[in-house]
Amino acid sequence: MGTTTNYGWPYPASTDTPDGATQIRSLADAIDLTVFNLGKDAVLCTNSGGQTLTDDTAVALTFDTNTYISTASLHSTSSNTSRIVATGTGSQLWAVFASAQFASGIGNGERRLYFRVNGAATQYWDVNDEATSISIPWKMSTAGLVPVTGGQYIEVWAYQNQTSGTTGALVSGSARFGAMRVR
Repeated sequence: MGTTTNYGWPYPASTDTPDGATQIRSLADAIDLTVFNLGKDAVLCTNSGGQTLTDDTAVALTFDTNTYISTASLHSTSSNTSRIVATGTGSQLWAVFASAQFASGIGNGERRLYFRVNGAATQYWDVNDEATSISIPWKMSTAGLVPVTGGQYIEVWAYQNQTSGTTGALVSGSARFGAMRVR
């Protein structure tokens, strides 16, 4: 019996002995399992503390708490804590979202939040805001679909550049990063 490229669903090969009921049952079981597992690879990561942001320097945000919707090990709180790792093999599509609150009083300048795959320079779903001096925390959110290959990792990055050139921070407990495999 052969299998499909993307999902590994079985189909009868030309050399197989015809057995319609068994072959259809094998295909139906494989499809049922695929549909059942859609959206099962998912995680929400949070950071209970804040994170320092050096002026004019992009940084991968780190996370110390996981809320899993799946049993897959998508994020570690002890090593590479900025990464959500795509499970399985082959081409995949992940729905991702992130939010963070930049601390108040950090001056004029640009604030950005975006995703990267395997630390590469390509940025996905970049949200960018120019702010004048603000006296309240500045919250930003971004979301979208990110293409990956199984085993690659996705990170959320933050950036700020201030006219004052000072170091800023994310508000304690404000950073969130979530991902769910959709294909």
